[in-house]
Order: sequence, then C-alpha cells, then structure tokens
Amino acid sequence: MPAARNHPAALETIKAALEPGESIQALHDFLLPVVPGQFVVSQPSLTVVLTDRFIHFMSFNTTHKKDLKLVGHSMVPISKVSGVSTNERKSAFGSKILNLIIFWDGKQEVLFSKDFSQAMEFANALKNLSMNREVQQGSAGIADELEKLAKLTKDGILTNDELARAKELFLGRPPNHIDQSIQLLMNLKELQKQGVLSESEFNIKKWDILSKRDFS
Repeated sequence: MPAARNHPAALETIKAALEPGESIQALHDFLLPVVPGQFVVSQPSLTVVLTDRFIHFMSFNTTHKKDLKLVGHSMVPISKVSGVSTNERKSAFGSKILNLIIFWDGKQEVLFSKDFSQAMEFANALKNLSMNREVQQGSAGIADELEKLAKLTKDGILTNDELARAKELFLGRPPNHIDQSIQLLMNLKELQKQGVLSESEFNIKKWDILSKRDFS
C-alpha cells in the first residue's frame, strides 16, 4: 500500500479529519506486524499524525492503488503524553526496526519503522512538543499560584515580607498543598475578625503555617 504521506488523496483525507485550527507538526507511516515480530513488504501501515494538539492514529484501506480510504481514527491529546522512548531491534528476517513507544494515562502505543531518519524525526518532534506543553503548563500553574498569594496581601492576611516567605515556601509544591494552606490562612483571618482569635494569636498561627516545610 502506498505511504499516506506520499499520497495526495490521503493527505487531503488526513487534513479533513483534523479539528479546526490544528497544525501538522510531523507525519509518519509506521509498520504493523502481520504476525508478532514479522514484517513483510505488503503489510498494512498505521499513519501517525502529530499536530500541535493531538497524536492522531489513522488506518487506511485500499481496493485500488489510487484510492486510499480512512477506516480507523483515534487520537490522544499531547497534554496526556507522559513519555516517549525509542530503541532498535531486529525483525524475524534480520532487518533493523526502530521501536517508538508513546506513554499516556498508564497506557502505551508501540510503533515500528524501517525508516530510522523519518521515525526519529517524528519522535524528536513529539518529545519537543510534549516538553514545551509541560513548560507552558508549569508556567501557567506558577502564575495562578502567585495570583492566589497576591490576593492574600490585598485582603490583609499577609504582609509583603510574609508574601515573600510564602512564595519561597509554596511555589512549585503540588496544587493541593498551596490551596489547603491558603484556605487555612483565610479561615484564621475570619476567626480573628469574629473575635475568636486575638491579633497575636492569629499571627502566631499564621507564622506556624509559613514556617512549615514538611507537607506530608
């Protein structure tokens, strides 16, 4: 079967199957073993399309060399990819095969290719895209945490010096840790307003939270 990446009709079908605004980053036709460990010339292939949002797994079938039909399509969000691994192996016929393994949500997809350069290009594009997503998500998370802490100063719960301490203590911690601490600080402030805690008692308990490093 002709490779989808070199087949104009297949490329049009691929583009039509993408969501609006998706941008193709890489595309490769990976081999599907007919029998475990065996690869033959006429075997079917799995077209894997990497976009800026998803990994698309597309299967094509043909009854004529000029007619490729999409018969299977599934996709995984890039944001769910937890790892990408490559290694070499030999098929039952002695030819070299490159394994590309994609991990997500406790699952994995093992892909095979005889075209090392194309497969590695695809793997590197996926690794870079996945890493960039992690950086973007991490930056967004830190910005959100800073906004939450800044609100505590606006509400009179933290002084500027205490805010600096809170940043040092909380940033980079799991979200539930900072959320729990912020909620506790807000609850203490409310108790002070109600007269349950004096200002000195509030400050003592607040500093106890800002001094805690063991969140286990």
